[in-house]
Amino acid sequence: MVGEFGPWLRGSRSYWQSDEGDRRREKILTRLHELRGKDLACPCEPEEACHADTLLEWGALSVLALEVRIASVRSRVDRQRTARGEEAMYDADALTAVLTRDVFVDCLVDFDPGDGIPQRCDNRTWNHHVLRQRLHENAVAARLVEVFA
Repeated sequence: MVGEFGPWLRGSRSYWQSDEGDRRREKILTRLHELRGKDLACPCEPEEACHADTLLEWGALSVLALEVRIASVRSRVDRQRTARGEEAMYDADALTAVLTRDVFVDCLVDFDPGDGIPQRCDNRTWNHHVLRQRLHENAVAARLVEVFA
């Protein structure tokens, strides 16, 4: 079960395709920022995979990296929901605003150019790419997937 937690938190609905599962994930996503700088206790053995390890990894992300990761998860969940004929949970425009924003810290970013295959570049290259997108309204909208800040 622990092995399924990471993919589930990242938006996979492979094992749990219910509204309840999506609502539980959302409760976790909205509170992850509270874990920054915290320790978690659990009954797992030190060498075992643990839910707490995944939660602490996310909680340790920079504010920008966490915001992008959460928006990416929400976007993934909504794509899966609408593909199954279910109603989207999130405001698509708000997600787009986060996933197509300029990144002003020196870092690497992963982005999806529209084909589902993430590519990596530095923040300056990403910002240039976003500027080109804004100038050409009919261009494929690339979206951030991950920020390594």
